Amino acid sequence: MLFRFFQSFAVGGLANAWGAGAMRYTDRELRFFPFPKSEIEEAFDVLTRHMGISGSSSDDLAGYFGSTSDLLPELEVCALASRFIRRYERHRKFFHRAGVRVGRPRLAVLPVAHQGRKPFKAFGQEFFVAPHEGIYSPAFTVRDLVRKGLLEHQKGILVERFEAAASGVRVFARDLATSQPLTLSSDYLVLAAGTINTSRIVLASRNDCLSKLPLLDNPVSFIPFVDMQRIGVPLSFSGFMGAALTLVLDKDGLELPVQGSIYSLMGPLRTDMVREFPLSFSGNLVAG
Repeated sequence: MLFRFFQSFAVGGLANAWGAGAMRYTDRELRFFPFPKSEIEEAFDVLTRHMGISGSSSDDLAGYFGSTSDLLPELEVCALASRFIRRYERHRKFFHRAGVRVGRPRLAVLPVAHQGRKPFKAFGQEFFVAPHEGIYSPAFTVRDLVRKGLLEHQKGILVERFEAAASGVRVFARDLATSQPLTLSSDYLVLAAGTINTSRIVLASRNDCLSKLPLLDNPVSFIPFVDMQRIGVPLSFSGFMGAALTLVLDKDGLELPVQGSIYSLMGPLRTDMVREFPLSFSGNLVAG
């Protein structure tokens, strides 16, 4: 199977361009992990307060996303999502019989000011301008820790491996500007370089070129929906351009619930979509 992965060496990593989804794991999802949800629930609470996570405490998905403690208010949704949820609510019994529930996602996006950051304000290009203060990035946490004198941030250094020392740990790195090797010493080492880079550093530290590590990936399918009544309607840039609604399919025969996100066409660039409609180019501009 072909697996395409992305890496980032920016401060904040790939969270500079992420969908800001911040749902808690459930016991069902963690059943093969070496710890239950109860052992990380407090960490979820801390992150919710620190990052600022918006969501609903009373919709049909509240039971799937865990505690609603310290959630910020729901974000404004676009007109397309608003029409969708109203129709879902009119036919809720039909959807529930089919095992389908729809509600608001948990998003690390600020509807109000939080932790010194300004609230999110939609402008239609959020994913192409980073970091946006209203959308959480670890870069903000790094910035705050440096400002408070709790962290020394050394830029332009690539960590290659580490080894245990007589007291503490030594980290072997390279200065990217000069290609000169560097050795750093510390009492403790916390690796938080993302799944791919953390695995690379650990394997290199053990001089291990043979081990095969398991990789858990989420297969994704894209399904287009067209609201015929909105064809030709002027574009609206209200609401977050990421996931506006979340859909969960949970019924007998499924090992785990299947989750989907409902986006409007404010997310991708219009130039990426306009050629995909089966009309003339001028017609596609109106339809898209």
